[in-house]
Amino acid sequence: MHKPNIHKYIYITKKRKLNNPCFTGDEFKYNGPMQDFNFKISKHNYKIQYNNFIKIQKSLKPYNLSLTYIWAGISSTTKRFQFIAKTTNGEIYWRKYDIGGQSGQNSMYIGKNLKKINTSKWLKMKKHEQDQLLK
Repeated sequence: MHKPNIHKYIYITKKRKLNNPCFTGDEFKYNGPMQDFNFKISKHNYKIQYNNFIKIQKSLKPYNLSLTYIWAGISSTTKRFQFIAKTTNGEIYWRKYDIGGQSGQNSMYIGKNLKKINTSKWLKMKKHEQDQLLK
């Protein structure tokens, strides 16, 4: 089913694409500034994701980076909550999706090569380790 003005994919590089959460989100969809997004739309684990957001923002501050844009959606049939957030310069993407609060992935794509790592791994890294990924 075609949804006007919503692209199926978000291209994070010329060759790498991620499914756009807004494309499948029929119960809820949002794409826009991060500052206007409310994590409470996910009834399952919004506190955890909001806390992760705060921690990620804090970890990016030394680099003068912050997550500024988000695509989010919830499917009414699968109850899948998913989002992709990015920094203004597109050097970092944070991707989360779950299925009814039971399983899912929480990962980040970081640096010029957008290396994929687990979000919890990024948050546990020492600054010099994060520096290496952002080179």
